[in-house]
Amino acid sequence: MRRLVGLALLLLAPRLASAEAPPVVRVPSDAVVDQRSIRVGDIALVDGLAPEIEDAVSAVELGPAAAPAEVRALSGRAIAERLHAVDAGLAVEVPETVRVRTTSRDITPDEVRERLEAAIRHRMPWPAEAVRFAHWSLPPTFAVPLHAERLLVRFAPGEDFRGRVAAQLEFVSRDEPDVPGVQRSASAELEVELPVAVASEDLRRGPLDAGALALEARDLRHLPDDVVTDLDQVSGLRLLRNLRAGTPLRMAHFDTPDLVERGDLILVDAGNDGLELRLQVKALQAGKLGQVIDVENPTSRRRFTVEVTGQASARLARPALETR
Repeated sequence: MRRLVGLALLLLAPRLASAEAPPVVRVPSDAVVDQRSIRVGDIALVDGLAPEIEDAVSAVELGPAAAPAEVRALSGRAIAERLHAVDAGLAVEVPETVRVRTTSRDITPDEVRERLEAAIRHRMPWPAEAVRFAHWSLPPTFAVPLHAERLLVRFAPGEDFRGRVAAQLEFVSRDEPDVPGVQRSASAELEVELPVAVASEDLRRGPLDAGALALEARDLRHLPDDVVTDLDQVSGLRLLRNLRAGTPLRMAHFDTPDLVERGDLILVDAGNDGLELRLQVKALQAGKLGQVIDVENPTSRRRFTVEVTGQASARLARPALETR
């Protein structure tokens, strides 16, 4: 009798071995993700499910991921309950606790310095050789998600790119630039030295004697915005006051007509790096040659500042946002 039972089991063995394993969802105790949220499909192994069930199971959301390089602990029981809500018959293998780590990359102070300097040089109105960077204030090494490859650099409105220049940095995804990223602050001191017009001898009020002027290299950090950097700017103008020798000349020292009146539509040269770009804006205040005034884009209502360069004309003066 025993021999007959043993023979029967032996004959059935191939059939039992060939039977398909039951569908199962296996969740490991440790997993890694590289996005902002955790889905079952990102951390679990799914075997033998029908395609439509597999898609539904993979799409189950388990909540937000941890900060870059950090770990979030999930309840295995809670994961099983969410999976059974999709299909009550699912076989689920999940430990009591699942630890999910968010992958990241480190941003070093050297990288911040390099990328911020490039952003400043791209937007500043000065020639590269006139500027020296000093006294950097940089964040210590910090982590960002792997997908946060794009850096947004925001400068303060009205930044003139001389002296202390502060910036807000934000590392975001190229695919989702509007989703908040990792933010830090940084700053640098810009020493800007350019030739400026200086009185080479005492000057008296009245018609300007061009022969009594010279160009001298000066640090713009300690000079007003309207300092004269081109002698042609003041050729033929009248001085409004006496000036001592060595005084840097300002456009405010001269009797100049307003080239732009409040409410005028003026043409602004907003080109950069060889790109020609002109737009028409509305002047919010009157302005003389070389004076910086506020204007408004009539279409977008965006306000910014420009430098008056001629009759009803100007150039972009102080951009405040740079993206890379």
